[in-house]
Amino acid sequence: MDQVKYFIRKLIINPQSIDKNLLCLICQEFVIDPQECQSCQTLFCTFCINQWLQKQQTCPNMCKQIILSKPHRMFLNAIQQILVKCENHGCEQQMKLEDFENHRKNCKNKLNFSKELFNFVGKCEISKIYCDKCNTQFLIFEHHECIKSLNHKIKEVQTNFQQFQQHTNKIIDDLLQKVIQYEQKQLISTQSRIIPQCVQGHILKWIYPQNNALCQNCKLSTSAARYICEQCRTYYCQQCRKPQFKDGVCPISHPLQFNIQASPQVYCDYCMVNIFSRGESVYSDRFCDLDICNSCYNSLQNNYQ
Repeated sequence: MDQVKYFIRKLIINPQSIDKNLLCLICQEFVIDPQECQSCQTLFCTFCINQWLQKQQTCPNMCKQIILSKPHRMFLNAIQQILVKCENHGCEQQMKLEDFENHRKNCKNKLNFSKELFNFVGKCEISKIYCDKCNTQFLIFEHHECIKSLNHKIKEVQTNFQQFQQHTNKIIDDLLQKVIQYEQKQLISTQSRIIPQCVQGHILKWIYPQNNALCQNCKLSTSAARYICEQCRTYYCQQCRKPQFKDGVCPISHPLQFNIQASPQVYCDYCMVNIFSRGESVYSDRFCDLDICNSCYNSLQNNYQ
């Protein structure tokens, strides 16, 4: 394939002015080495139509059969009248396409392309251009095919997506393993506690303080009930069913917030004494509406060491 012939498209003075009949029906660019369908008189680049016929033996313009021939001399003459510019740096001459080869051979600014110079062009950013249709970068002397380039880009995207998916799956697997390990630790921590039960042996549930509930065990309501048996629908105060504190969390694993000094109005939920007046620090959990002094916290925590 003569790369210079395809490079000529970049030298056309006014590409928008080209008659649409001089465009290849397949690539929709100025026709190179034109071939004509005898049935519909449509022009094709020789390279484009050969590529097409390798896949299907029909005319791209939907003719019943395709017979290729040299274009009518009217088309050939119109092609030769296209105005182009010189490819050589420093030469500003414009000419008809029919005069291009003669000027190219005799241009005083022409370059002698040695192998070393061609290798330099391959590395030089100035010698690289972009396709107007698919935005692919290629060298000025290369023939560019949009479909092949786009297929290559699709494969790159698919490969990158597969790598991204593998990386994402690994992250998800790692997170799942961490969740499983955390749940196992939580299970071991829970199993190490003494589970409070009602008089019938049912497991009790830690709840938001119930100030007027009657304790099933002591029959008093002097302190807030914090445990309930959901099967018996009975309550238990904290004196009869001691709350469990371990590893800085409340009985249902809410993190406790430690403050070195309690506010003046804060009372311990267990001993019912004003914590501020005793000069003690306090552990609090606002989710459970819980405040407990440092002395009670240490005492209750020691029961489950």
